[in-house]
Formats: sequence, structure tokens, C-alpha cells
Amino acid sequence: MGQGASKREIDKGMRLYSEQKPEAAINEWKSALRRMTKKEKLPVKFNTLNYLCMAYFDTGKYREVLACANQQLEMLNSKTMCNNADFMQEAYFNLARGYEKLSEFKKSISYAKSCIEREDNNENAKAIKSFATVCLAKAYHGLSDFYNAINNFDSVVNKTETSPSVHMKFLVYESLGQLFAKLRDYDTAHLYYDKCLDIVQQDAATLTKYKRRIQSQIALPMLHMGRFNDAMEYCEVNKYCTVRPETITFHLCS
Repeated sequence: MGQGASKREIDKGMRLYSEQKPEAAINEWKSALRRMTKKEKLPVKFNTLNYLCMAYFDTGKYREVLACANQQLEMLNSKTMCNNADFMQEAYFNLARGYEKLSEFKKSISYAKSCIEREDNNENAKAIKSFATVCLAKAYHGLSDFYNAINNFDSVVNKTETSPSVHMKFLVYESLGQLFAKLRDYDTAHLYYDKCLDIVQQDAATLTKYKRRIQSQIALPMLHMGRFNDAMEYCEVNKYCTVRPETITFHLCS
């Protein structure tokens, strides 16, 4: 009875999340976890914690991400899970991105490297490794280690040139735009933000929700490049967003 109810709540949470209702999805997944007994299959509980990490990350609740990821590690140390390699990689990734957002960059680097060093036995593992590399690069950026940041971003771009994941390219180009803006190389920053907008136009059905996010960032390099009218136009778009906010943008590592 309890297992059936928890499965329905997990499924309902996934539906709510796909409808961009992360808070409602979190409530369903937390309720499902409370229903799970010791007899519940541990992978089911692990994956539910993974869903919570995803939703907490999207809503900016990074300490909750760490709490769920640490629960995952505790499970992996049990006899039943036996340090499952694929699950361990996911737990390390959740810790890496949580610490990166909390500006604990050295911890983020340590967990990101642990994630990347795991064997990628399947496509999901390869994707997680790429996202972890983006996270690693952003942590280096946070430490102002721009050499290692750019090298890691480049390694992801080189891998994704033949990959269908435009989402991955978008994340890398956006991060490089932010990095070069911080270095005050506004021409290069603008170049990468333009690439992001091109990607949005190429796959509008999936990525249109990112458009305003980039428009709000591209105004800075335009301002420093003397393109005041264009910068003002993007600022006005961003101002309009504060009156009519879009639903939250969903992402793995932004």
C-alpha cells in the first residue's frame, strides 16, 4: 500500500516538475520519502533524493541539495548499495554543484574531480561527467584560476561538438561569457553570449526559456562596447521580466 502510494507521488512530482512547478514537486517527493519503509528498494529512495537535489538546485536551495546528497552517500556506504559506481558519481556531482553555488570552491573542485574520475560505463555517466566538468570549471572561475577554468570549459566544448546536447553547449558558452566579462574582455564575452542566443533560436522549443536570462547578461558587454541603445533595449526587457516574471529556468549546472 505504502509503496504504491509513494510511486504515485514520485510520478506526480515528475509531472509537476515538467510543468515547471518545482515547489509542488518537492512536496510530493518529500511525502514519497516519508512513506518509504526499510523494505523499500534503496535505488528508489536514492533516485527520489536525486529528484529533490534537482528541484532544490533549481529553486536556489543549495544547502538542501547538500543535505540530500549526503543522505545519498550514507546509503551508498550500506551493504545493500555497496558503493554503486553510477550512484556514487551522481552523489559526487550533486555535492560538487551545491558547494560551487555556495562559493565553497575547493570542496566543489574535490567532489567534481571525484565524479569525473569515475568510469563512464554508459551514456548517462558520460553526460554527468560533462556536467561535472562544467561545474569544475565554474569552481576554478570562482577562485579566479582562469587558466584551469578555460581549459575545462574547452574540454567540454570539444567533446560536445559531435554531441546532440545543445543544452551542454549553451551552459559552456554562457559560463565563458561570464568569465570573459569578469576579465573585462567584453568583445569575447559578447561573442559567447551571441552563441547562446543562436543556440536558443536553433532549438526554440527546448531552450526559449533561457532567452531572457542571456538578454539580461548581454547588456553589460554591450554597454562597455559603446552600444548604448542595444544595451538599453536588453535592460528594458529585463525590467519587463520583473513585472511579468517567467517561470523558473530549469538547468543542471548554471
